[in-house]
Amino acid sequence: MPKIDGSGWCYGFGWVQGTHACGSEQPRPYRWDDRMTARRMAVIATTAALTILAASAQSARGWTLPVPDGAGVQPSTPSVHGYVNRIAKGRMNVAGGNAHGGTGATVAVQLTSRTKFFTAYGGPYEQNELRPGQYVWVWFITADPNKAGTPPQAAVVTLWSKDPEDRPSEQVRSSFDRRK
Repeated sequence: MPKIDGSGWCYGFGWVQGTHACGSEQPRPYRWDDRMTARRMAVIATTAALTILAASAQSARGWTLPVPDGAGVQPSTPSVHGYVNRIAKGRMNVAGGNAHGGTGATVAVQLTSRTKFFTAYGGPYEQNELRPGQYVWVWFITADPNKAGTPPQAAVVTLWSKDPEDRPSEQVRSSFDRRK
């Protein structure tokens, strides 16, 4: 049953024939603002919770980049891996097997100021230390190479060894491919 609280506001069913539904002598405005504020807050809280849930679900199956020294992170499969066969003006060509370019395909990769460079053992190196013949694993800025730019931009380039003569075994070359 509708009632008037101590402040004089009626919490009930609205206006009826010029008097309020709760029977008060003077028509009083219905106190919608309290209920609507609570509803708005519930909608905002629900939306925020669903957004956080969706973001965490996306990151759980999304694109995970490697970090130096591993740090307990299981990276996604690299976008491309193989031997560097050319480096020029912030770009490099990588020849080798990968999920996007096929076996033996040469993939052009854009190196930017945001590209991270570290060795397979976690140590840093500089972009100018890349040489033809070195083996690299490259992760693009996004899982979809078509959305990574033209040519695709590298987020991380992991180098096997600074010595081009040091070749990784087949087991090492495909080690990231078996990760999920």
